Amino acid sequence: MDDQRFDDIIKNKVGEYVDPTYDKGAIAGLHQHLAGYQVVPWYSQYKSAGLMAATLALFTLFNWLMIGNSREGSDINQASLNNNPDYERLIADLKGEIDRLKTIQLILYM
Repeated sequence: MDDQRFDDIIKNKVGEYVDPTYDKGAIAGLHQHLAGYQVVPWYSQYKSAGLMAATLALFTLFNWLMIGNSREGSDINQASLNNNPDYERLIADLKGEIDRLKTIQLILYM
């Protein structure tokens, strides 16, 4: 048997083969399913996480700026307080107020 005849026999046998599990309606169902499928953009699944990250970043930046401004203000207040001639009297008054509040606290919680 020559090679050409052998190849023709195999080609004919393969061409006649029909898969018994083949369903002609299955491919139509697949096309119908794919026609109803909508492609979701890649960024839509990260939208909520991105919004939360941006909100957190803006909130952090705002707080950082506010804390920076309050520190500058406290440095100015400290410098003006040190130049105040009544500085020692003010400190003594504050210590007296602290002692008074401590005694009130002891009386209330006894």
